Amino acid sequence: MGNVIIPKEVNFVDKIAFAFFILFSLIMVAHLGLLSLGTSLDASLSKAISLVTHVEIVNENVSFKYFFTILSVLGEVTQFYVIYVILEYLLEGKLFHLFTGVKYMNKVRSMKNHYIIAGGGRVGSHAAKVLRERNLEVIIVDNKEDIVEKLRREGFTAVKGDILDENFLKDINISKAKHLITCLGSDSDNILLVLTARELSPALRISARANNDSVVGKLKHAGASNIVVPSALGGEELAKNAALL
Repeated sequence: MGNVIIPKEVNFVDKIAFAFFILFSLIMVAHLGLLSLGTSLDASLSKAISLVTHVEIVNENVSFKYFFTILSVLGEVTQFYVIYVILEYLLEGKLFHLFTGVKYMNKVRSMKNHYIIAGGGRVGSHAAKVLRERNLEVIIVDNKEDIVEKLRREGFTAVKGDILDENFLKDINISKAKHLITCLGSDSDNILLVLTARELSPALRISARANNDSVVGKLKHAGASNIVVPSALGGEELAKNAALL
């Protein structure tokens, strides 16, 4: 069977931007149509805006009358779409999350000498707690909304985003960070993140999680300063406890 492609969720800003792009396009089409009928430049633009934002019948020749009526109806439908999107996000609390995310990102962009933890799961959250106990500034990045919300409720500075995206790394001030701790579930993702982070910030210290011993060498070659294999540490701890019995 082929791979199933899951479409990316379209966010609030994209939906609103798309709607306003449609409105702008409709206004421009109406504007050009009115100009072709001999309407002056200023009058045609104001008339086009009024026509698209209100259902209005243009009493010109029959062909253009239907044309402008269709533009007017499409403009009205687009406005209803904008209202629907806003109400949807308000009722589902998504608008609150959007502005909360913006607040956290603004805070993150001003940080210096901070610790970035990639992955807010069990390993990442535990590392964050240890660093917080030492009064160090920590940012936790995860691509799952529920994990980010949970971490924020626990008092952490957590942001949702694609940590493998170079532009996102720049947004969270990777070049001014003191240390990156990568705790992603995939070894290939950890290697890619180490490579990208090392390129953006050559002096950055990087601690990486290796899920398998076989990738330790690759993580070192990619630029990791310190590598931990959680499964190996767990085995060592069990052996130490057994030896005490």
